[in-house]
Amino acid sequence: MPQKLGKHFLKNKRTLRDIADLVEIKNGETVIEIGSGHGELSNFLIEDCLKKNTHLIMIEKDRRLANILKEKLMTQPQSTQNEKIIVIEGDILKQLPEISEKVANYKLVGNIPYYITGRLFRILEGLNNKPKKTVLTIQKEVALRVIAAKEKLNKLAASVQFWGEAEIKKIIPPEEFSPPPKVTSAVIVIRPKLKKPKINRGDYFQAVKIIFKQPRKTVLNNVAESANAVSKDELVKILTNLKIDPRVRPERLSLKDIIAIAQNLKALIKLKK
Repeated sequence: MPQKLGKHFLKNKRTLRDIADLVEIKNGETVIEIGSGHGELSNFLIEDCLKKNTHLIMIEKDRRLANILKEKLMTQPQSTQNEKIIVIEGDILKQLPEISEKVANYKLVGNIPYYITGRLFRILEGLNNKPKKTVLTIQKEVALRVIAAKEKLNKLAASVQFWGEAEIKKIIPPEEFSPPPKVTSAVIVIRPKLKKPKINRGDYFQAVKIIFKQPRKTVLNNVAESANAVSKDELVKILTNLKIDPRVRPERLSLKDIIAIAQNLKALIKLKK
């Protein structure tokens, strides 16, 4: 298993500068940094936020590292006097929903531990007030899964792309971290979709869960194995009318196909009232 990214600190200053630039900090915004560590990226964010008179909230779960960050701020008079720059000792997975309700206009950035990636994406999806922009350094393999399109679609891509536009901006080799992890990393940028799909959120994610239950099976078989599915003959008829080949695997669907299935869930499965 790959080591947690939280134990590997990005040291390449050019890359750190590039990541801070991707945030595109503007006046009137709040920047939330996940897992600030020793402050490697924080130093660049502080510099940019001071220039723009912008709020910066650095969240670090490790008490020792959080205290180090607070001590570093004390040695920087300009940032100490600026009440808009703060360090919070806490867990982003627990605090983000609460913070997002209090901050009207914010962006999210961080080098996140690999093991929280999936959970963080689920939390982001469920936020009423999503970040204007999310810039995350994650495992390259996971980043490629997030941006996957038709022919390589997967459950993670279908979930993230429902609400956001994702793009890989930079690949980071292991040697840019200290100590080097065993995997390559990538910087991914996600922006909320301006035009939301016209589908009930619950229906969509129920459809995703059913369709990708066993990715190597066909769409027909996955839907048929749902406890409330109608007969296979009826399923074939409905899917065919939706211009979806019942024999294809989920990876060959498009988001449009999944939305169509979600819109017809009542016909495909016997929903409980």
